[in-house]
Amino acid sequence: MAKIGIGYGSECHLLRWMGRHRNSFNKAIINAMGNSTSDARIDWLDFNFNHEKDKWYDSELKGLEFIDSESVVSGWKEVWPTSGEQHNWDAVGWLVSSDLKSKGHENRDIILVEAKAHTQELLSKCKATSEVSINKISRAFKRTAESLNIEYNESHWLNSYYQLANRLVLFDYLKRNNYNPHIVLVYFIGDVRDSKYNCPKDVSGWESSLYIQDRALGIEKLYNSENIHKVFIHVADDSLY
Repeated sequence: MAKIGIGYGSECHLLRWMGRHRNSFNKAIINAMGNSTSDARIDWLDFNFNHEKDKWYDSELKGLEFIDSESVVSGWKEVWPTSGEQHNWDAVGWLVSSDLKSKGHENRDIILVEAKAHTQELLSKCKATSEVSINKISRAFKRTAESLNIEYNESHWLNSYYQLANRLVLFDYLKRNNYNPHIVLVYFIGDVRDSKYNCPKDVSGWESSLYIQDRALGIEKLYNSENIHKVFIHVADDSLY
């Protein structure tokens, strides 16, 4: 978990919206996922406590610790390195609805949230140094790209958009284990920071950066059809796009 900004940053705004504007936030997420059932709701999972933190005694949910299947959790260790960087989720929840018929998990779908407030947050590189870990990550990336029927570009996946790329790996792994996961990418509009950050003031301010990201990862055709969704939320009001 990064240091939370006071009044700025994706973590601060996500905390605000999930805590103080939860009904509007949940409505935006449910609509983005294409679920119009009147009884649909989201059960968000609590974070863990971490008493080693200086100010915020919380720890994001990591990896697959929200999954109660020992075999699925154990199998993940064969896919992804157990040391070094893990998947830290901004939010995790279950979509519960009477019309959901997930394979083996009737009436609920899992929601994995990543939030951004400025375009520089889109960029990330793999920090693994072990050759064993790097090779394992590369194999996982190639397997995921093949499974999702998208083109794999090692440079982009490892060195430009590593964070979203590794989210796709876990997303695909859950699908292959009979879950029905959704990745929800929340892009905040109107964040205020100093001039070195590009904080979009409207949806169009995100579009060019997201276009480059999606083309680099080959995922532009996966939105909605593969349970990957974008949500644009203004930090100052209930303008939900």
